[in-house]
Amino acid sequence: MFRKRIIPIFAIVLCVVTIFWFSENRIRNDVLLRSRARYNPETDLIYTRYQTSLELNKLSGGRISTFVPRFRETTFEIANIYANLFAITENFLETEESFIFSTGDRELIIHKFVSKVEYRNNAINKFEEGIQISHEEAIEIAEDFFRSNLLELNYEEAFITFEDGIFNITFIGRLGSLKNMGFANNIQITKSGDVISAEYYYTTYERLNSLDIKSVYQAFHELPIDLGSDNMIYITDYQLVYIYANSIIQPAYFFRGVVDGGGYFESFVKAISLR
Repeated sequence: MFRKRIIPIFAIVLCVVTIFWFSENRIRNDVLLRSRARYNPETDLIYTRYQTSLELNKLSGGRISTFVPRFRETTFEIANIYANLFAITENFLETEESFIFSTGDRELIIHKFVSKVEYRNNAINKFEEGIQISHEEAIEIAEDFFRSNLLELNYEEAFITFEDGIFNITFIGRLGSLKNMGFANNIQITKSGDVISAEYYYTTYERLNSLDIKSVYQAFHELPIDLGSDNMIYITDYQLVYIYANSIIQPAYFFRGVVDGGGYFESFVKAISLR
Protein backbone atom coordinates (compact mmCIF):
# COMPACT_ATOMS: atom_id res chain seq x y z
CA MET A 1 0.00 0.00 0.00
CA PHE A 2 2.86 2.35 0.77
CA ARG A 3 4.44 1.75 -2.65
CA LYS A 4 1.20 2.47 -4.48
CA ARG A 5 1.12 5.95 -2.88
CA ILE A 6 4.77 6.90 -3.37
CA ILE A 7 4.87 6.21 -7.10
CA PRO A 8 2.12 8.71 -8.08
CA ILE A 9 3.62 11.37 -5.77
CA PHE A 10 7.07 10.89 -7.29
CA ALA A 11 5.59 11.08 -10.79
CA ILE A 12 3.78 14.34 -10.01
CA VAL A 13 6.92 15.94 -8.55
CA LEU A 14 8.99 14.83 -11.55
CA CYS A 15 6.38 16.25 -13.93
CA VAL A 16 6.30 19.64 -12.15
CA VAL A 17 10.10 19.92 -12.11
CA THR A 18 10.30 19.00 -15.80
CA ILE A 19 7.68 21.60 -16.80
CA PHE A 20 9.39 24.29 -14.68
CA TRP A 21 12.81 23.50 -16.19
CA PHE A 22 11.56 23.72 -19.76
CA SER A 23 9.63 26.95 -19.14
CA GLU A 24 12.63 28.66 -17.56
CA ASN A 25 15.11 27.41 -20.14
CA ARG A 26 12.84 28.49 -22.96
CA ILE A 27 13.63 32.14 -22.40
CA ARG A 28 17.35 31.45 -22.36
CA ASN A 29 17.08 29.55 -25.63
CA ASP A 30 15.15 32.43 -27.20
CA VAL A 31 17.81 34.90 -26.06
CA LEU A 32 20.61 32.83 -27.53
CA LEU A 33 18.78 32.13 -30.79
CA ARG A 34 17.82 35.75 -31.34
CA SER A 35 21.19 37.28 -30.56
CA ARG A 36 24.86 36.94 -31.28
CA ALA A 37 26.52 37.25 -27.90
CA ARG A 38 29.48 39.60 -27.65
CA TYR A 39 29.12 40.54 -24.02
CA ASN A 40 32.44 41.16 -22.28
CA PRO A 41 32.08 41.82 -18.51
CA GLU A 42 35.62 43.23 -18.37
CA THR A 43 34.69 46.16 -20.61
CA ASP A 44 31.12 46.65 -19.41
CA LEU A 45 30.65 50.03 -17.71
CA ILE A 46 28.14 48.74 -15.18
CA TYR A 47 29.30 47.92 -11.66
CA THR A 48 26.84 46.26 -9.28
CA ARG A 49 27.28 45.02 -5.77
CA TYR A 50 24.70 42.30 -6.18
CA GLN A 51 24.15 41.02 -9.70
CA THR A 52 21.50 38.43 -10.46
CA SER A 53 22.31 36.26 -13.44
CA LEU A 54 19.80 35.30 -16.11
CA GLU A 55 20.32 31.61 -15.42
CA LEU A 56 20.02 31.76 -11.63
CA ASN A 57 17.08 34.11 -11.12
CA LYS A 58 13.91 32.11 -11.84
CA LEU A 59 10.78 34.25 -11.84
CA SER A 60 7.54 32.73 -13.06
CA GLY A 61 4.64 34.85 -11.82
CA GLY A 62 2.73 35.13 -8.54
CA ARG A 63 1.30 38.03 -6.52
CA ILE A 64 3.20 41.15 -5.50
CA SER A 65 2.21 44.11 -3.32
CA THR A 66 1.85 47.60 -4.76
CA PHE A 67 2.44 50.84 -2.84
CA VAL A 68 1.53 54.50 -2.98
CA PRO A 69 4.23 57.07 -2.12
CA ARG A 70 3.46 59.49 0.69
CA PHE A 71 5.17 62.86 0.25
CA ARG A 72 5.20 65.01 3.35
CA GLU A 73 5.12 68.77 2.93
CA THR A 74 8.46 70.42 3.68
CA THR A 75 8.32 73.66 5.67
CA PHE A 76 10.84 76.49 5.56
CA GLU A 77 12.13 75.45 8.98
CA ILE A 78 13.04 71.98 7.69
CA ALA A 79 14.48 73.39 4.47
CA ASN A 80 16.64 75.78 6.49
CA ILE A 81 18.07 72.87 8.48
CA TYR A 82 19.24 71.25 5.23
CA ALA A 83 20.68 74.57 4.04
CA ASN A 84 22.78 74.86 7.21
CA LEU A 85 23.96 71.25 6.93
CA PHE A 86 25.19 71.95 3.39
CA ALA A 87 26.52 75.38 4.44
CA ILE A 88 24.54 77.00 1.62
CA THR A 89 22.76 79.94 3.23
CA GLU A 90 23.94 83.15 1.56
CA ASN A 91 20.95 83.71 -0.76
CA PHE A 92 17.36 82.51 -0.55
CA LEU A 93 14.44 82.34 -2.99
CA GLU A 94 11.00 80.79 -2.45
CA THR A 95 8.79 79.61 -5.32
CA GLU A 96 5.43 77.84 -5.34
CA GLU A 97 7.19 74.46 -5.57
CA SER A 98 10.48 74.83 -3.69
CA PHE A 99 12.91 76.66 -1.40
CA ILE A 100 16.13 77.60 -3.19
CA PHE A 101 19.33 78.42 -1.29
CA SER A 102 22.65 79.41 -2.85
CA THR A 103 26.19 80.34 -1.85
CA GLY A 104 28.52 81.30 -4.66
CA ASP A 105 28.13 78.68 -7.38
CA ARG A 106 26.58 76.08 -5.09
CA GLU A 107 22.81 75.68 -5.04
CA LEU A 108 20.40 73.70 -2.87
CA ILE A 109 16.78 73.10 -3.90
CA ILE A 110 14.33 71.73 -1.32
CA HIS A 111 11.05 70.68 -2.92
CA LYS A 112 7.95 71.48 -0.88
CA PHE A 113 5.67 68.63 -1.93
CA VAL A 114 7.87 65.85 -3.38
CA SER A 115 10.19 65.04 -0.43
CA LYS A 116 13.25 65.72 -2.55
CA VAL A 117 16.58 67.53 -2.04
CA GLU A 118 18.72 68.65 -5.02
CA TYR A 119 22.32 69.87 -4.87
CA ARG A 120 24.29 71.54 -7.68
CA ASN A 121 27.80 72.91 -7.91
CA ASN A 122 27.92 75.06 -11.04
CA ALA A 123 31.61 75.92 -10.56
CA ILE A 124 32.83 72.36 -11.20
CA ASN A 125 34.59 71.81 -14.51
CA LYS A 126 33.03 68.62 -15.87
CA PHE A 127 35.86 68.13 -18.33
CA GLU A 128 38.77 68.72 -15.96
CA GLU A 129 42.14 67.06 -16.40
CA GLY A 130 43.69 64.95 -13.69
CA ILE A 131 44.03 61.49 -12.25
CA GLN A 132 40.91 59.37 -12.54
CA ILE A 133 39.63 57.76 -9.35
CA SER A 134 38.33 54.18 -9.37
CA HIS A 135 34.67 53.15 -9.43
CA GLU A 136 34.97 52.00 -5.82
CA GLU A 137 36.46 55.36 -4.75
CA ALA A 138 33.63 57.20 -6.53
CA ILE A 139 31.04 55.20 -4.57
CA GLU A 140 32.85 55.95 -1.29
CA ILE A 141 32.85 59.68 -2.10
CA ALA A 142 29.14 59.53 -2.91
CA GLU A 143 28.33 57.69 0.33
CA ASP A 144 30.31 60.21 2.37
CA PHE A 145 28.61 63.15 0.62
CA PHE A 146 25.11 61.97 1.51
CA ARG A 147 25.86 60.80 5.03
CA SER A 148 27.97 63.85 6.00
CA ASN A 149 24.88 65.95 5.26
CA LEU A 150 22.71 63.64 7.40
CA LEU A 151 20.96 62.14 4.38
CA GLU A 152 20.40 58.49 5.30
CA LEU A 153 21.68 56.17 2.57
CA ASN A 154 20.50 52.57 2.87
CA TYR A 155 20.94 50.83 -0.44
CA GLU A 156 21.29 47.35 -1.84
CA GLU A 157 22.77 48.04 -5.25
CA ALA A 158 24.75 50.82 -6.90
CA PHE A 159 24.62 51.40 -10.65
CA ILE A 160 27.67 53.34 -11.79
CA THR A 161 28.64 54.47 -15.27
CA PHE A 162 31.61 56.55 -16.40
CA GLU A 163 31.18 58.59 -19.55
CA ASP A 164 32.76 61.83 -20.81
CA GLY A 165 34.81 62.14 -17.63
CA ILE A 166 31.82 61.90 -15.27
CA PHE A 167 30.72 59.17 -12.87
CA ASN A 168 26.95 58.79 -12.64
CA ILE A 169 25.89 56.73 -9.60
CA THR A 170 22.37 55.59 -8.73
CA PHE A 171 21.72 54.00 -5.34
CA ILE A 172 18.89 51.45 -5.29
CA GLY A 173 17.16 50.67 -2.00
CA ARG A 174 14.66 47.94 -1.08
CA LEU A 175 10.92 48.13 -0.57
CA GLY A 176 9.38 44.98 0.83
CA SER A 177 10.89 42.04 -1.04
CA LEU A 178 12.04 43.96 -4.15
CA LYS A 179 14.54 46.64 -5.10
CA ASN A 180 12.90 50.04 -5.39
CA MET A 181 13.89 51.88 -8.55
CA GLY A 182 10.94 54.26 -8.34
CA PHE A 183 12.69 56.90 -6.22
CA ALA A 184 16.43 56.27 -6.37
CA ASN A 185 19.12 58.60 -5.06
CA ASN A 186 21.52 59.84 -7.72
CA ILE A 187 24.85 61.68 -7.79
CA GLN A 188 27.33 62.89 -10.43
CA ILE A 189 31.06 63.05 -9.67
CA THR A 190 34.01 64.24 -11.77
CA LYS A 191 36.88 61.90 -12.65
CA SER A 192 38.96 63.44 -9.84
CA GLY A 193 36.22 63.09 -7.19
CA ASP A 194 34.35 66.44 -7.05
CA VAL A 195 30.56 66.29 -6.62
CA ILE A 196 28.75 68.02 -9.48
CA SER A 197 25.13 67.35 -8.52
CA ALA A 198 22.98 65.08 -6.38
CA GLU A 199 19.32 64.15 -5.91
CA TYR A 200 17.99 62.63 -2.69
CA TYR A 201 14.46 61.41 -1.83
CA TYR A 202 13.06 60.97 1.68
CA THR A 203 9.78 59.36 0.65
CA THR A 204 7.63 57.00 2.73
CA TYR A 205 5.29 54.35 1.32
CA GLU A 206 1.86 52.94 2.14
CA ARG A 207 0.91 49.42 1.05
CA LEU A 208 -1.94 49.47 -1.47
CA ASN A 209 -2.90 45.93 -2.56
CA SER A 210 -1.50 42.72 -4.03
CA LEU A 211 -1.83 41.97 -7.74
CA ASP A 212 -1.02 39.08 -10.06
CA ILE A 213 2.15 39.44 -12.10
CA LYS A 214 3.08 37.97 -15.45
CA SER A 215 5.97 35.54 -15.91
CA VAL A 216 9.40 36.72 -17.00
CA TYR A 217 8.89 34.80 -20.24
CA GLN A 218 5.80 36.92 -21.02
CA ALA A 219 7.67 40.11 -20.11
CA PHE A 220 10.63 39.14 -22.30
CA HIS A 221 8.37 39.01 -25.37
CA GLU A 222 6.96 42.45 -24.50
CA LEU A 223 10.35 44.16 -24.60
CA PRO A 224 10.06 47.34 -26.73
CA ILE A 225 12.81 46.25 -29.11
CA ASP A 226 12.93 44.68 -32.55
CA LEU A 227 14.59 41.32 -31.94
CA GLY A 228 14.44 40.56 -35.65
CA SER A 229 16.64 43.49 -36.69
CA ASP A 230 20.33 43.35 -37.56
CA ASN A 231 21.29 44.94 -34.23
CA MET A 232 20.45 42.08 -31.90
CA ILE A 233 20.09 42.41 -28.13
CA TYR A 234 21.86 40.03 -25.76
CA ILE A 235 20.09 39.96 -22.38
CA THR A 236 22.73 39.55 -19.69
CA ASP A 237 20.58 40.03 -16.58
CA TYR A 238 16.99 40.56 -15.45
CA GLN A 239 15.25 41.05 -12.14
CA LEU A 240 11.86 41.92 -10.72
CA VAL A 241 11.91 45.44 -9.22
CA TYR A 242 9.59 48.28 -8.25
CA ILE A 243 9.10 51.33 -10.47
CA TYR A 244 6.96 54.47 -10.15
CA ALA A 245 4.26 54.53 -12.83
CA ASN A 246 0.64 55.70 -12.97
CA SER A 247 1.08 57.34 -9.54
CA ILE A 248 1.84 54.05 -7.75
CA ILE A 249 4.88 51.93 -6.95
CA GLN A 250 4.36 48.77 -9.00
CA PRO A 251 6.44 45.74 -10.03
CA ALA A 252 8.29 45.60 -13.33
CA TYR A 253 10.87 43.37 -14.95
CA PHE A 254 14.17 45.18 -15.46
CA PHE A 255 16.19 43.76 -18.35
CA ARG A 256 19.85 44.61 -18.97
CA GLY A 257 22.09 43.63 -21.83
CA VAL A 258 24.30 44.73 -24.67
CA VAL A 259 23.61 45.53 -28.30
CA ASP A 260 25.40 43.38 -30.82
CA GLY A 261 28.12 45.56 -32.31
CA GLY A 262 28.46 47.78 -29.22
CA GLY A 263 26.32 49.71 -26.78
CA TYR A 264 24.51 49.04 -23.52
CA PHE A 265 20.82 48.24 -23.24
CA GLU A 266 18.31 48.36 -20.39
CA SER A 267 14.53 48.36 -20.36
CA PHE A 268 11.55 48.00 -18.01
CA VAL A 269 8.44 45.93 -18.73
CA LYS A 270 5.51 46.37 -16.34
CA ALA A 271 4.86 43.11 -14.52
CA ILE A 272 1.21 43.51 -13.49
CA SER A 273 -0.92 40.93 -15.25
CA LEU A 274 -4.12 42.21 -16.90
CA ARG A 275 -5.87 38.85 -16.71
